[in-house]
Formats: sequence, structure tokens, C-alpha cells
Amino acid sequence: SAVSAPGKVLVTGGYLVLDQQYTGFVQATSSRFVCMVLKNGNEKIDKNSVKVTSPQFIQGQWDYHWNNETKELTEDSTNESQNYYIQCTIQNTLLISSKLCANFENLLDTGIRIVIMGHNDFYSQREQLNKMNLPRNFTSIHAIPEFCSANCLIKDVNKTGLGSSAAMITALVSSLLGYFKIIDIPANEQDYEKINTKTDYSLNFLHNVAQYCHCLAQGKVGSGFDVSAAVWGSHVYRRFNPSIINDLYKLDKNELTAEKLISVLDPKLNSNWDAIVKPCHIPPGFTMRLADIATGSSTPKMVSRVNAWKKANPEEASKIWTKLSTCNNKINTLFEKLTEASHSEGDCYWSTLEVLKDYPVNQWNQHEGNENISKNVLNLLLQVYNGFLEVRSCLRILSEKTETPIEPESQTHLLDACMECPGVLMAGVPGAGGYDAIFCIIMQGKNTNENCKGIDAIEKLWQNWIESSVCPLCACQSNFGISKEDPKNYLKFIKA
Repeated sequence: SAVSAPGKVLVTGGYLVLDQQYTGFVQATSSRFVCMVLKNGNEKIDKNSVKVTSPQFIQGQWDYHWNNETKELTEDSTNESQNYYIQCTIQNTLLISSKLCANFENLLDTGIRIVIMGHNDFYSQREQLNKMNLPRNFTSIHAIPEFCSANCLIKDVNKTGLGSSAAMITALVSSLLGYFKIIDIPANEQDYEKINTKTDYSLNFLHNVAQYCHCLAQGKVGSGFDVSAAVWGSHVYRRFNPSIINDLYKLDKNELTAEKLISVLDPKLNSNWDAIVKPCHIPPGFTMRLADIATGSSTPKMVSRVNAWKKANPEEASKIWTKLSTCNNKINTLFEKLTEASHSEGDCYWSTLEVLKDYPVNQWNQHEGNENISKNVLNLLLQVYNGFLEVRSCLRILSEKTETPIEPESQTHLLDACMECPGVLMAGVPGAGGYDAIFCIIMQGKNTNENCKGIDAIEKLWQNWIESSVCPLCACQSNFGISKEDPKNYLKFIKA
């Protein structure tokens, strides 16, 4: 079985999304992690062996052995490095599968081979561009070969913040549960339109297992929005109660049986899973562009600093959180209204975008009298633009109060310049903020093959920006989550 899971961009809800009281809007990306589980047919293999390869990395091979008696995955002494993320994910997914799949021992008998690959966007491509003598622009970044080698050990890779560990773990869990026929995985974006996030058993089960494995790998129960995006695609997310997983943490190895895990993670057996997923995405006719900024920041350090300040200043924090939450919710609602307008106003919606996309926001009002402009759509767009300026203003206040670089000055200068480009609706720092990435949402109109003034202007701005080093990513928005893939499309990337 082969599956892919998307990366994520948290557009609104940084910091707030940790708290069940608040929500965050997470947009899935076109860059995805691919995972394949292949039956071992081409080599003499040990019974119950699990061979994992990640062809993009030096020493990217980890061999394990599953014991049907003890229900344990042990690593081979020949492994050159350890990979706890992969090992604990396979251990727990096989433990669950051993109980739920009647044919488990047969399917594992000749051993399995797992291949894991991430799109280039998950890792910084600066060195690659330098090697190829290419400028940092969209054309160059698309010229890098797909699933390009990172030329380093996995622990040394520079990540871009798209949620590689969550996408990888979700794809790995999904491909194993799919291989053992425990869940059904949607095949494409059309399937996604029909999914009921409350009642879809397969995806809720996948979500719960992936959340557990991800928390285990990271050693803490995070907000879970990144795993949620890898499963469900783009949506407004309200986190699950962390006590659900914390209870499992307290058990020692002997108590952590397949039955116990299933009793907590299977949505049919445990109705306490209370994450709320409400589908939502960037409006039609808009595209998202992302950039990796040379100086990375450490998200955990920033989050703990903000949390410490929040604890010490509960009243002041509550005011900022409430204001931010109101601003964030307004953006989410406006996105929904624009998507509705694209259906209800049809041609008028598209003709409005066609006129405005060539101008920066400060010139949009001049076109109000144009017969091709819908006043309603123009008004909604201006509300989004101004609403997002308010979100950024709140984040800068939070930066100042907590002495944390959520939107540092160098990023403010770059984002302000982006927001002056034609057709740019919003530009911001995703998630917890910091120095390492930015996103822009740009009006593209209906014809995505035509040159787009906004994208060209952003590309030029980024390439010539002096204050920080900006490198574009290939990714744009993509609304769907976990997806079945055809293994044939990926075999060429695997060394035999």
C-alpha cells in the first residue's frame, strides 16, 4: 500500500491552538510525505523483518524484527543510527494491527519493506540551489529533481517548518493500517468532499493512532493541529483534551497491551476524543506561496517562553488571547463567506478577482464603480486584508510583552513589502512565528496557467530582498489530507 500526507501552514491560531478554548485555521500544502509498504519478494529475508528506507538520507536505513510472542519490535545491531520516531510508530501500529488483523502473521511472515520519502519542500534547498548555480526563485526551485537527496544524516537536515514529523508519522501509520486492511484510505480529492469528519471511522482511527505516536515520539502532548492537517487536510481545528493521551503515558510497558491501546484509540470504543474539525480553506482563485528564511527559530523554546509569560500574567494574557481569537475567527468566517460568494455570485466573483489581481490593495477601492466588480466580494476582501493586519498587530504586541520574536522586525519589513505587491491579500508568519518562514496568499484568478502579476512581484521581491535571505518553496495550497497513491509512481526513486 502507498499513501501520502500533506504538510501544513497554521494561518491563524498560533499559540491559541494549544488551548481547547480556541481554534486555529490550518491550510494543507501540496508538498506531501509518501510512505509505501511493500511485501518482500525480491530477496531472501528473515521472517517478520521490517526494513525501512529513507532514500533521501545518508545512512537512511533502519532494520527491525517483530516478535509475535512478545509483540515487540527490536532493532538490528547492524543499524548505523537510531530513529526513534520511526521505531515507536511502527511498534505501536504493529501492536494494534496484531490484534485487529486476523491475517496479521501471514502478511508479516515474509517480512515487509517500508519506504518513506518527503517532498523537497520539507527541507531547505539552499545548498542544492548553490550547487546548481541557480538563483533563489520559483523557476529554480522547480528545477531541483523530485525527492532530491539531502546529502546528510536525517538528524542534521535543515527543516522548513511544514510539519515533516507529523506528515511522516501519519503517512507511516496510515500505510501500515492500510496494508493490514484495518482502515480504508480516500483515493483522491473527490472522495474528500464526501467525508464526514465526525463519523468517518477509518480517518478518526488513523487520526487517534497518529496523534498518539507523534506525542510519544516528541515526548509531549502538543496541540495536534499538524497531525490533524495530515489526516483531514485544510480545516479550522479545535484540539482534543490532552488527558486522553496522558493516561496512556502513565502505563508501564507490561500494561501497554494491544487491547489497552485500542480501547483508548479506537473511536468506536472511546467517545472521549473531542477534537473538532471544520473544513475550511483559502478561497477559490487564490494561491498560497511560502518561503524559507535563512535564520531558523526554535518553536519549543518560543512556545515555553510565551506560556511562562501567560502563567505569570493571566489577566493581561487573557485580554490578548481574546482579542487574537476574535480576529482569527473573523478571518476564518470571511474565508467561508468568500467561498460561498464564489458559488452564489459565480461569474461576478471571478470577474472581480480578474480586475483586482493586477493592483495592490490600496488601489482596489478605485475600481468600486467598475461594472465587473461585485461590491460584496470587494468588501469581503478588504475586510480580510484589514482583519489580518489586526492579527499581525496582536502578534507584535505579544512579541513585545513576552520578549519572544513572534513577528520580529526583520519579518515585519518583509511582510509589509509583500502586502504592497499586486493581488496580495495577506502575508504572515505561520504558526508560532519566528524568523524561519513566511506565507503569502495571492489573488490568481480563474486561469492558473497565465502569468500572475502578484506571483511575479513576490518572486522578484524575495529574490532581491537584502535584509534577510529568502528562498521560495514549491508548495502551494492543497485542501485534501491523507490519500491513497499508486506505488508505481514512486518506484523509480527507490534503489533496489
